[in-house]
Amino acid sequence: MTSAAETIVLVKMPGPSASMWDAPFATLPALTAALRTNGYHVIQKEMDLELLPVLLAQWPQILASNRRFFADPAKRPAVDAIQANLDRVRAALAAGWPDGAVLDQTAKQVLVYLSELFWQRPFGSAGQRPFFGVLADHSTQPIGKALSAFAATISWDDVALLGISVDNMRQIRAALILAKIVKASFPHVHVVLGGHATFLIDLHDPEDVRDLKALLAGHLDGVVLHAGETALVRVAGYLAGRWRRDEVPNLAWLDEGALRINRPFRFERVAQLPPADFDGLPVPLYERLPVEASRGCYWAKCTFCHHCYLRGRRADFDRDFRRYDSFGTANMLAKIRFLMDRYSKSAFELSCLDMSPRETEQFAQAILDADLGISWIGRPRLDRGFTCELMDLMADAGVAIFHIYPETFAARTTKILDKGYDLDHVKQVFGYWETNRDRLPPLVTNLIVGAPGETLADFLETYEFVMQGSFKIQNFGMQNQAINFFRVTKHSPIYYHPEKYGFKIVRRRTDQALFHNFEVQWPKEYLAERAKIQRFLADHEAEWQARLTNPYRMAYAQPSALPRERTWIATGRRLLGRMAHRLRGWRS
Repeated sequence: MTSAAETIVLVKMPGPSASMWDAPFATLPALTAALRTNGYHVIQKEMDLELLPVLLAQWPQILASNRRFFADPAKRPAVDAIQANLDRVRAALAAGWPDGAVLDQTAKQVLVYLSELFWQRPFGSAGQRPFFGVLADHSTQPIGKALSAFAATISWDDVALLGISVDNMRQIRAALILAKIVKASFPHVHVVLGGHATFLIDLHDPEDVRDLKALLAGHLDGVVLHAGETALVRVAGYLAGRWRRDEVPNLAWLDEGALRINRPFRFERVAQLPPADFDGLPVPLYERLPVEASRGCYWAKCTFCHHCYLRGRRADFDRDFRRYDSFGTANMLAKIRFLMDRYSKSAFELSCLDMSPRETEQFAQAILDADLGISWIGRPRLDRGFTCELMDLMADAGVAIFHIYPETFAARTTKILDKGYDLDHVKQVFGYWETNRDRLPPLVTNLIVGAPGETLADFLETYEFVMQGSFKIQNFGMQNQAINFFRVTKHSPIYYHPEKYGFKIVRRRTDQALFHNFEVQWPKEYLAERAKIQRFLADHEAEWQARLTNPYRMAYAQPSALPRERTWIATGRRLLGRMAHRLRGWRS
């Protein structure tokens, strides 16, 4: 039997996301499953939904304390949408969102905006103060009041461990405030921070190591770096006297003031993990559930991506480490059946960076063979194995949208980004979809602009290809922007070798943020070309806005999200579509 002292609270900190409100993050259910299968009582909370009443109640104060932020004309539509729909959303919330109903799409959009506005600038004018300075007076800030209201809903006397998951760095301060609130009244609660954001800590950088130590010296008892399933199970076991603290994999902690990091890091073998456990989350409110397809990345070379760490820091991991580990088709189908039976869901999202075309084909064929009748979102890589035939197979198997990421349609930029794609092949795939878009699910992509060395002429290659097509572009956040401008992130190839790309990284310490101690010095030529691109985008803003979409909401608004019958007529249409595509290619 699990004692009350072994109750664990897991919290996913809120933050804007394109999929927010449509599906829970995969993190908490995976951790919850690992803990519950080891006998622990777990309370899991998605803070986005938990804080809805607070967000709505505090909207006037949020608006008043961030006047300059809201003065931007680009944000006006979002503000107007919130103002126009607040009463309606409040009424739905007061009614308890009746069981079995999903959140109304308009209400969801309002709540996404509201959450982003709240968490983008949670400290009002305190945004430029030292990182830890805001913690002292958190009780006077909207974020402190919101987290205090949440903390009051849990009986902490029975809790031994609080696990806080953060998926980006700007959530860390809010996580510390929650830890401080809990520790102030319940010092016995052991608080551990983890999540994707910790992946961006560079343990080979002395400044990042110093920041990690400062983080632990505050209100945290540990930071889990990388995978958290086994780590949290052993933290709970350590608290119960069953494990030593130095036997907890991936844990950073203080030992009498000295920083200890338990290495080598453990990379979970995904086939051995239990099915995700969503019990305790408001499952009826979500349109779909995530199903993990893989972890890691088998390419891990993209110029801009921090997952290249998996290739460049192999020595940090144990000998069982795999840069890429797939759950496998049989495992995924078993989990989907389990979720269908347990939660009566038929819509799913494959949670992964990218799936290989081969794995995507196996998965789609297995869905058809099993006659599951589900709707799903997958993200296959655009390797040469992603063919026209695979697009048809995915459509037959019920894919809701083709959500794929070439990032650019310019020849030079493709080489700079180093995604491993053949641009001619990518354009052929998009061309096939254009020829057959009346019978295929929608296609959505996203763009990265401003890579080192990219010129306005390069960008115009992408622009012309986009404007000739009918596919959509994923928007990014409240600003509703079509373009994701290139950024330098830790652990990416460009971060480690800036000289290869013609710029410098200058180490510069700031006390306003943790784990960000560098500035990028771009050459004047780069800045000039980027300015040209920005002016061009401003001059053609209406054209870009017309192409924007939120792919997650788009997916389930389409009739094509339903599985397709494999009749002789349907087969004939597919063959004719391929012939038309090839004929179009010959003519061009």
